[in-house]
Amino acid sequence: MKQAIVLSGGGTKGAYELGVWRALRELHISYDIVTGTSIGSINGALMVMEDYDRCEQMWDNLTMEDMLVDGITLSNSVTDTMEDFYNQKQALRPYLKKYLKNKGLDNSPFKEFIEKQIDEERVRASSINYGLVTVQFPSLTPFMLSKKKIPNGLLKDYIIASSSVFPAFPMHKIGEETYVDGCYYDNLPIDLAVNIGARDIIAVDLHTTPQHPNHFRRPYVKTIMPTQDLGGVLDFHRERIQKNIRLGYLDALKAYGKIKGFTHYFTPESVNAMKKEARKFCYRVAAGEALMMQNGKGKLDKAGDVYRMFHLFEQYATNRALTKEDYFIRGAEICGDIYGMDQAPLYDLREYAKELRGRIGPEENYPDRMIFETNNKKLEIKRLSELKMENSSIYLTGCLYYAMKSDTLDLEKQMNVLVYLPHEVAAVLFLQAVG
Repeated sequence: MKQAIVLSGGGTKGAYELGVWRALRELHISYDIVTGTSIGSINGALMVMEDYDRCEQMWDNLTMEDMLVDGITLSNSVTDTMEDFYNQKQALRPYLKKYLKNKGLDNSPFKEFIEKQIDEERVRASSINYGLVTVQFPSLTPFMLSKKKIPNGLLKDYIIASSSVFPAFPMHKIGEETYVDGCYYDNLPIDLAVNIGARDIIAVDLHTTPQHPNHFRRPYVKTIMPTQDLGGVLDFHRERIQKNIRLGYLDALKAYGKIKGFTHYFTPESVNAMKKEARKFCYRVAAGEALMMQNGKGKLDKAGDVYRMFHLFEQYATNRALTKEDYFIRGAEICGDIYGMDQAPLYDLREYAKELRGRIGPEENYPDRMIFETNNKKLEIKRLSELKMENSSIYLTGCLYYAMKSDTLDLEKQMNVLVYLPHEVAAVLFLQAVG
């Protein structure tokens, strides 16, 4: 069974793919095919060459000057994110004037960069197959090419073509034909991998939502993707590149069960050490769900509101049944988001929970906890909306925590609290379970 690595386009977000490769090497996972678009075609060629060190050095030293003449001016005056190009007409106007005057920006540094990084003979001699995507202009005809279909001596040209994301980069001419970035057709070429023989696929997506939702659910596709934004496609800051490498590494280990978590990262040993707390948490979640199903239908603005909090737990489940530990981890992550815990480190869940408990502060810091007492009149939706607008999520979580701790909040009687403060209630249920 041939296994393929499929690499997404995304500019400097592609540092994430190096992190994934690092993890795959540690896990001794082999591959027979690599396909990629744009930066994925560059990283992919290095993977076919099996030259990890060269790829690591490339990302360690990559700068805007490696891409374009006057690239720094472009990056600072327009935007670091290509997604915003088309919404910044005023900033884009002088750039376009310069582009038209010079018949395109000078990307000779990028051509030299590709010449230095890619060894066509090594790619062709490798037993690992290779494919990339580019788009012919102006016909917009897609070209999905395996290395056998790329004419000898033109591999680097087609990699440049696959990476020519207009208008940030000029179009690339090969012979009499002009090409632009393959992202305009398929930014994650899973189909190309299948067409050249792949039966199992590891797809590395550089976006927080799947670029191919249908493939995302296929049993033969394992998707490795970030749950936090990787920054701009032209972000050359060292800190961002190094962070993205680390995130790719951790997400790949997570995909293979070596790390636990959904939006954060936890050691499996620390999760296993908190089974008792996980059971307690799940019991409280189940009790809340039972209350909502029993009392919520017909009494809420929308039927879908009944499930609002529970969707938070299942948001990143990727169509699989969650365990008690999974629910517990999601509770920890929701609580961590409220209290601003950094998503990037690899945590011991016990220490993570201890840190969160320490951030609550004393009861006197939350005078409005009395609002949530059961003996008060039922909180109306309007009042809850006002509370959310007037106070931070941290403050509301503290109020709910101490109201629940003193048994003065009965969720059955204050059902709207459960429905309209779902993140805060989920955080409090976690804090109670570990307290």
